Amino acid sequence: MTRMNVEYLVQSEEEVRQATHASWDAGAALLGYIDTLLLLPYAIQTAEEKNDDSSESMFRFWVFDRYVQAPYSFRALLILWERGYYAEATPVLRHILETFIQIRYFLDHRDRFQKHVLATTQRERVPFYDMFEEFSPGYYHKHYGRWLSGVSHAGLAALVFSEFIPPAEPSGTGTQVPKSGCEFSEKNFSWLMNQTLPLVYGYLNYFPMCFKTVPDADIETRRTAAMKQLEEWESGYRKAHPRAEEWLNLMDKIVR
Repeated sequence: MTRMNVEYLVQSEEEVRQATHASWDAGAALLGYIDTLLLLPYAIQTAEEKNDDSSESMFRFWVFDRYVQAPYSFRALLILWERGYYAEATPVLRHILETFIQIRYFLDHRDRFQKHVLATTQRERVPFYDMFEEFSPGYYHKHYGRWLSGVSHAGLAALVFSEFIPPAEPSGTGTQVPKSGCEFSEKNFSWLMNQTLPLVYGYLNYFPMCFKTVPDADIETRRTAAMKQLEEWESGYRKAHPRAEEWLNLMDKIVR
């Protein structure tokens, strides 16, 4: 039996990358959306009021930083995704989602932000359960807790991305043969991208609600065009996958 090594791992990454690029439409689209997200901070109007220690001022600083960082997080996810690191990409996806649900929640509850970010105990923080339940009741347990947290915390959900191959002949030693390198999986490929695209829409959609912006026709045209493309993607996905209706409805309540 040939054992795994780094050389073969790197080789398998490239093989998966090529297989991914053979079905690259979603990845190419995501690259374009990342490019648009990178432009958004240039359209933010500098606040005229002086910075202070208020919850409102802290929120403005925090949300600006989150929008600057968001395209880097999406790019990190894309790099892992295209090389077959589906399990490793899921915690990045979870981070993007957790950031966005906080943006949504504290847009409506800015007076609670300072206490939340400066908290020294868990009891002083607003639980993610409360944030999700406010906008999309049921999403937390059905999707965030069961899948995204399950994979990120190495729960049983993480086994969805694992593949173990039993020995061809029983050896009597109980030896389990691990998978060899990265492998392209159309199921995992699709699942991750389908989870990612609605969040891109959310960041684009809530940008004007987070900031005072300066007139920039090019950036606004790109933002609205990307949103229209994502709305068309969702409409097509709903028609092609009726069983995803419940998940998409819950997701829409978060990002729209």
